[in-house]
Formats: sequence, structure tokens, C-alpha cells
Amino acid sequence: MHRPPPSPLRCVHTAVHEGRFAASINTQPFKTSSLTGRLTLRSELERAPAQWIWQVIADGKVGNRRATLGLFLDRDLEPGDHDLIDHEQIKVIYNETLHRKNTVYHSAHFQGGRLVLLEGSPCTLRIRGLFSFNMSSINLDVTDGAFDLYCR
Repeated sequence: MHRPPPSPLRCVHTAVHEGRFAASINTQPFKTSSLTGRLTLRSELERAPAQWIWQVIADGKVGNRRATLGLFLDRDLEPGDHDLIDHEQIKVIYNETLHRKNTVYHSAHFQGGRLVLLEGSPCTLRIRGLFSFNMSSINLDVTDGAFDLYCR
């Protein structure tokens, strides 16, 4: 079902008013220092310049490593349980920095993963869900992922 895009004046907000983000990376807690959530246009897409997406970006630390987790979900993604592998409407990144070495992992390379979208409402600007993913070939296991944000 095709829905017209929401009005930019009504639904584009660039900061989180209040929110919660949690995850464990190889059983170590992700300690969030900054959390950003927004509903925004993906203007860089040549084929779909009017595509709306949710962005959830958490910066923090895992042990002594700086880390960033980013979730990028199509606005039209239905609530429910979604497999991250090859999902066209969901992209996830995990970035970690240790001793000035920056490593980025993308959901296109994950060997397993799930996202449960509990709510994604352009009208209330609330997005919440659960996630996990892994790359067993490099011993990366992200578990207990949860987010609940009201964007403004």
C-alpha cells in the first residue's frame, strides 16, 4: 500500500526529546553518551529522493572502545519481527574505534540478525523496538538491543 509522504512541517524533527537505547556487544554493555533520532528524507537516493526514513544513532563506549550504533528504517516498515539479512527496508551499522583504528560493520555483511519494530508513528514521532545481530566469523555478537525514542 502506497502512502503519501507526511508533511515536512508536521513530521521532520532532528533531535530526541527523550529516549532510551541499550545493547550489549560481546556481553559488554554499550554505554550511551549521545542519542539522536529523527524522521527525515533520504535525499541522497537518486531513485527515491522522497523516501522517508527513521534514523536512530547512538554514540557511546563498549569497554575502552568508542562505538556507534545506527539503525535506518523505512518509514513504511510495518511493526513486527523482521530478519535483518538482505532486508530492503532496514539498514544497520556498527562502528568501533580502538587505538585510532576505525572499523565499520554493515548489515549487508551480518550473518544473522533480527529487528522487532514495536512502534514507528510519524504522528506521535515515537519509534521503539528490539534488535540483535551477529557476525560469527569475526566474533561480533550484539544482543539485548532496545530503543524507545520520542523525536522532536
